[in-house]
Amino acid sequence: MSAIGRPPFHNKARTTIWCGYWIVIFVLTHRPLGDIGKPPFPGADKVVHFVLYFGLTWLGAWRRRTSPAGYNPASVLVWAGIYVVYGGIDEWLQSYVGRTMSLFDWFADVAGVAAASVVILLSKKRK
Repeated sequence: MSAIGRPPFHNKARTTIWCGYWIVIFVLTHRPLGDIGKPPFPGADKVVHFVLYFGLTWLGAWRRRTSPAGYNPASVLVWAGIYVVYGGIDEWLQSYVGRTMSLFDWFADVAGVAAASVVILLSKKRK
């Protein structure tokens, strides 16, 4: 069944999952570090940032796949830009909850967005 022919519930469910994931990321990145504990190895926080933003980008494309407009390379790039800007704002806001704003965390966010965008674009090409 095509994405356009899917029932509206399917679109709402995907949108809810995507928005819920985004909210979870926000909550996780805005808790004081004392609540989270020390990373198990050096650089673990960068891996977490990469994975979280890869997931956000992939879920956003997964959600758009069911919308009538679908997604195309331009929309993938526009949303990648939105996620990159959000990642920067997210890092800046962390300084207000007793966390350190880190350019390297933002680089990990950007790398996650870029990697997911490449995967999305390549998987669309194969279809």
